[in-house]
Amino acid sequence: MGGALSVGVTGTVGVDGLVGVRELVGVRESVGVRELVGVRQPIGIQGSASSVTLNGSGGTNGSAYSMYGLVYSMGTWTQNGGMAFIKSGTKVNAFMLVNDVNQLQSMDTNLAGSYALGKSIDASATSGWNVANGVAAGFAPVGNNSTNDNASRFTGTLDGQGHTVNNLTINRPNSDYVGVIGYLGKPDTGSTGNLNVGSTGNLGLVGGSVMGHNQVGGLVGYNGGSISNAYSSAAVQGADRVGGLAGVSPGSITTAYSTGTVAGTGHDVGGLVGSNSGGIKTAYSTGAVNGTESVGGLVGNASGGSINNAFSSGPVTGETKVGGLVGSNNASLSTVYSTGAVSGSNDSTGGLAGVNNSTIDTAYSTGAVEGHDYVGGLIGRNSGNVNKAYSVGAVKGLDSVGTAFS
Repeated sequence: MGGALSVGVTGTVGVDGLVGVRELVGVRESVGVRELVGVRQPIGIQGSASSVTLNGSGGTNGSAYSMYGLVYSMGTWTQNGGMAFIKSGTKVNAFMLVNDVNQLQSMDTNLAGSYALGKSIDASATSGWNVANGVAAGFAPVGNNSTNDNASRFTGTLDGQGHTVNNLTINRPNSDYVGVIGYLGKPDTGSTGNLNVGSTGNLGLVGGSVMGHNQVGGLVGYNGGSISNAYSSAAVQGADRVGGLAGVSPGSITTAYSTGTVAGTGHDVGGLVGSNSGGIKTAYSTGAVNGTESVGGLVGNASGGSINNAFSSGPVTGETKVGGLVGSNNASLSTVYSTGAVSGSNDSTGGLAGVNNSTIDTAYSTGAVEGHDYVGGLIGRNSGNVNKAYSVGAVKGLDSVGTAFS
């Protein structure tokens, strides 16, 4: 059986026996999974490569029954192949399967839905989508901020189940909130919207390119929810607040990385996140980053929050507030490092951070640093607290130059 399930519940056939199901009507295949039709009582279902849970009403007493290879006995469903079907009373979640790029695009018709990738998706066709005046705009980001509330934002969930979206194209240089998910928002209940692939899977954006204006990220333009176990290798371009994984993130990012190149013509440009005020934990970036102001190998502008257990290794180029890990830092940094070369044509250039106004604990940088004014092997300009940190890279500048701080 496949790694996920697609279940339709229709009709009013049967109440007796077998969790409210009398018979199978119109069995069909959906990604290697049979779909039960002809059920009066509601059934909830959740699946993975190793387990499935059913939840419904009804029941039976007496000896075991068998039906299409399923065996029911003493309140428990079992099937050969390591799958367990559990009787009524078990809490479950249901996902809508996404098996191709058209279904991925259709997520924008139900922005509060719960989705799961049923397999890796070839998105190459998006390079020719949405042509206007001879130019293809490509994939349309799922969710945006056009209404300034949740009516236009994606507040659902997307479970990658270890699959990838390959060779996606987004070419929207005049649009804000650009990524596979344009705006990942918070539901009206006050809880957090999630782009969450679970504890054992991951969701990857592999290859392709993403271009927008402001709030541009490979996977998410604006992250107001949570991202975990996710990565991107797409090339990302924009103006302000541009990141390899997310453009802006006041939410959380855990166990994530980006490897694609990132370029922004303005401020807040980072290898992983352009502008971050949330939490980042266990993350890294390796792609080259180029911007103007507040440019960092991992985060361009860390305006708050925290960054823990993270590193960057790609070369970073900008004008002012340029850092190997963070361009401008007002976050708490702990157990971090950078190894890429850093170049700033104006002021405040550092191997780890261009400007630091917060606390940095347990950190180092090894890349060569070159700038104009306020150039440091570790930090270009520092007014915060730094503990247990060092730098070993060559440092070159014209004014206020230091091996650690300028």
